[in-house]
Amino acid sequence: MSTDTQVKHPGAAPFQPEDDGKTHINVYSKGATSLGRALSNLSECNIEHPYFGHFRTLEGLWFYMKTNFKEDSLRIIKGLAARELGKKLPSQHYPLFSKMFKLGMLEKLDRNPQLQRELLENDLPFAHYYVYGKKVMFQDRHQWQLDFWVLLRSTLRNTGSLTVIREELLESIKHHLDNQNQEDAKNGPGAEQS
Repeated sequence: MSTDTQVKHPGAAPFQPEDDGKTHINVYSKGATSLGRALSNLSECNIEHPYFGHFRTLEGLWFYMKTNFKEDSLRIIKGLAARELGKKLPSQHYPLFSKMFKLGMLEKLDRNPQLQRELLENDLPFAHYYVYGKKVMFQDRHQWQLDFWVLLRSTLRNTGSLTVIREELLESIKHHLDNQNQEDAKNGPGAEQS
């Protein structure tokens, strides 16, 4: 049975770490499954982002965007090192963050046939939590990433391709950038919209 819709863990009964790989997949660098570890932002993926170029990990892409595109070393350092460096740098809001990051996620999956096979062979829902001894910390603020992995799985399963998702993301990004360029031409770069 396919479960191509993502179900958030119920507040009263969250997923249990001992059930990782049985009732769910924990997308976590220390998760119990190879799929969960591979989907983690910390895992090596060597993507070519269409707007920002090469990144060794999605974590590097995350902090590159979050810190206003100023630290090029985030492109090549390992995931945990990217997180540690990124957290030390000042962050700045980037309106296209989630769309650009989703594009990175898509590139990661598109470049990795083994990851595609693992994703398609698994119907379990995704969760994201950290385990520190007996302490479990759910990361619900990253639900949008889990939902996007489900969308990518469903799209691959139904069409055999990620082209439609890529085209939709690129068109949405282009539309935003075109509107921003029009505003900049009208009001000057960085001017507040009225």
